[in-house]
Order: sequence, then structure tokens, then C-alpha cells
Amino acid sequence: MNHPYTFSFMHISTVRSNDLFIERFSVFSNEMKNDKSVIYINFNLSFTCQDVRTLPNENLLNYFAANDKKLKNRITFTLWENHSELTDEEVKNTIIHFIFKSPDMKEAFWQTEDMFYGLCTLEEAIINKSYEIKVLEQRKIKIHIDAEEYVLMELEGGVKEANVCCFEYHYEFCEPLSVFDFLEKETEKAFFRDVLKKTSIRRLVAPVSED
Repeated sequence: MNHPYTFSFMHISTVRSNDLFIERFSVFSNEMKNDKSVIYINFNLSFTCQDVRTLPNENLLNYFAANDKKLKNRITFTLWENHSELTDEEVKNTIIHFIFKSPDMKEAFWQTEDMFYGLCTLEEAIINKSYEIKVLEQRKIKIHIDAEEYVLMELEGGVKEANVCCFEYHYEFCEPLSVFDFLEKETEKAFFRDVLKKTSIRRLVAPVSED
């Protein structure tokens, strides 16, 4: 498609919502009108838990370049400003075309690949019980997967009915991500039981002594 527009992309955040891992982006035309980008759009790129396990964690952008319909199915546009002569559909197709050419998106997809790899490593370590547990404070437990990545668990409730209220994956390229329901349900339950068994549950949930 011939048109005068070029685009810049910016990664906004990575979040967990409704069992999806969502990468949020903004994209804007470098061409301006009245001191504003002619085209300015926010979009989400969503991945399921199964995507994390089955999509390649190397050359992910190349994978989607060869399967662009699979990329389109994962994109949701959330903010839309189009002051160009292009139709909205033309803008969508143009943006998807530029995704494969953008150095910023290449970097973003590399980070997504790395997150996928880290989550799969987390799952494997939990299944194999190859992790290290550290009690940070009464209700907070840190589980190391390797030197750089870890899971944080927080507890609520009393001694007998203590349960996990926070289960977060900490990854260097984004804010902590909830990983409740990422693992198979029985795997998650067994992991929680194992961690609580290996820590002092009374010391974790009992009130701090004033002595």
C-alpha cells in the first residue's frame, strides 16, 4: 500500500488479565498535523497460558511474520485516533505491516520470548521441585528459580487456614505478574503445600511476639 506514513512503536506495559498475558503498546505516525500525530493508536497483544507453552521462545516475530493471521487474532485496538485519508481498516493493516519492520517491536518480541522461556522454566522447576525457598517476613515467601528470576508468595489467614493470596512472577522487563492459574491446578496446589510444609507456618502467620 502506497501512503506517506511511517510509524513509531512504544511498549507501555505487560499485565495479567482474565488469564491472559497482555502486552500493551502505543503506535503513532511520525507525520504531524496541528502538532499532533495524524494517526495515534493503542493496542493490546494477548497471549493465553497455552500460548506461553506452545509458541516458539525464539524468533517469535519471524513466526508471526509467516503467520500474520495468528498475530491479527491476538491484537485488540483500544484507543483510536485516525486523522489521515486512510480508512480504519487500512490503518490496521498498515500498522500490522510495520510491526514486522520496527526495531522497537523486534526488541519487544525478544522480551516476550524471554518471558515465555522464564515462565516455562518456572513451571519445570516447580514440577521438579528444583527451587530455593526463602522466608522474607512473617507472611512473605520468596522462591528462587535461578539467580535473576523468582516467585513471590504472600499469605493470609490464621495458622490453620493460611492460604496464598499473592503469587507473582518477578521478571526484569516488566512489573510483577500474577501467575495464579498458570500452572495446572493440581500442580499449583501441590506446590503451595510443599512450600508451606517446608516453611514454619506458625512463624509465618502467627502475630509477631512483643518480647
